[in-house]
Amino acid sequence: MASDHLGGRIDDFERFREALYRRFGEAVVSSWMSDLKLERKNDDSVILSTESRVKCETLGQRFVMLMKETWCEEVGPIRRMTITTRSRLSAGAAKVDAIGAKLNGSGIDGAPRFATSKPGRVPFIGKPPEAAAGAAARTVAVEELSSPLDERSTFDSFAADDANRMALAAVRMAASETGASEVVYIYGPSGVGKTHLLHAAGNYWRKSNGAEGCAYLAYHNITAGCSSAALSSGGLLALRQDLLSHRLLLIDDIHLLVGAPRSQTEILNLVNGALAGGKRLIIAGEMSPAKLAESGINGRLTDRLAGGVSVAIAPGGAELRAEVLRKRIEAISPKCQLTNEAIDYIATHFTNSMRETLGALNQLVLAYGEREMTVGLAEAAGELRGRLTESRRAPTLDEAAKETAAAFAITEAELRGRGQPQRLARARHAFVYVGREALRESFPRISRALGRDHTTAMSGYRRAEALLERDKKFQAAVNQILSALGFPVREF
Repeated sequence: MASDHLGGRIDDFERFREALYRRFGEAVVSSWMSDLKLERKNDDSVILSTESRVKCETLGQRFVMLMKETWCEEVGPIRRMTITTRSRLSAGAAKVDAIGAKLNGSGIDGAPRFATSKPGRVPFIGKPPEAAAGAAARTVAVEELSSPLDERSTFDSFAADDANRMALAAVRMAASETGASEVVYIYGPSGVGKTHLLHAAGNYWRKSNGAEGCAYLAYHNITAGCSSAALSSGGLLALRQDLLSHRLLLIDDIHLLVGAPRSQTEILNLVNGALAGGKRLIIAGEMSPAKLAESGINGRLTDRLAGGVSVAIAPGGAELRAEVLRKRIEAISPKCQLTNEAIDYIATHFTNSMRETLGALNQLVLAYGEREMTVGLAEAAGELRGRLTESRRAPTLDEAAKETAAAFAITEAELRGRGQPQRLARARHAFVYVGREALRESFPRISRALGRDHTTAMSGYRRAEALLERDKKFQAAVNQILSALGFPVREF
């Protein structure tokens, strides 16, 4: 039975690798994806690893969304794809793998292995019947769930300006000896430094108080812990008590717990217990408490977040990005010397997120970092020219919905609603077509934007293709949407 499952995973990964070659081409795959290995796979997420930190950050900045879409198309729908380095993964993976060993009732070395990865990297997926009988006697400890901290992420290495200074002050106070027992919630878009601040708080705490008493939990470890603890008698209570034995808890990416009600309930219980016991929590997410509630996060939990210190963190300007780049250059100490002009070029041209900014620096360091030379504006512009073309911000599905509604003279609420008149159905077909062909979005993401399942989006795409072959008005409406979004019109 296990070998069948293992073979299925190998086939999935091989199909995915072949699709990467078709999508990105030999040059890109050879440069950035050749050493990828599948570390973990479950129903809604995939973790891939690489040996190189530079490759990891580059893949995360430039390719991960399209890689995720490729997996969804070739293998099946997933909600999240994570790319990490094997050195960073080893400590955290051993802890999470220990959960699988407990549930299997066997040692880690006896667990099934994925042929393309190192021993011990693929955790147990699915509980065999023989594990069920002994599950009641097993519990999950927080040490098995907490992730390692990045020692480079400190308060001193965090570049601050008006966009993030309040968040920095709130987190720093929470991690200090004089901090009060409360919940600090920082929120903002991806790539603005939330995870850096959580790691900085943990590193500061451990420097002042030792390694004990602080735990950093990412969302996937929370869901794994809650699922595993639920299989044992009293496991959830024991896990909660273990967590509450720590004086500082750091919880990342809480917005990704949408669709995991058990984990949300446990976080709520944890918040209540921490406040009652004089503990401190620092939590990070991408949405405000009100938006979290709208997305489906437990309303009582979002109320607790809103009732604590809730601080938005926004993307900074070019000066902040340049300062972050200088701090990163100081940390990695390349042999080459980057001029202020080269740094300013990156800071002013790669602005979608701080991760994108750092990804551009990583590419430049990969090209010149081992040479004892000065890298100026000409070298930076030449090396990053292709990346700059790729990085120009693509329109979003929300923007496509707005322009689709305008083209068909309907409201966005009607577009996303349940009404079935022909004019609404045609508008949805056009939206799916533009989302797929112009925005290069996956069917699952397009369908979620409409509040439907992915099979509806696939059907809408086929109907749009049929309409475009014969219906001039439909062609004109699609071209109106494309033009409004900045794409060239098409001849159908």
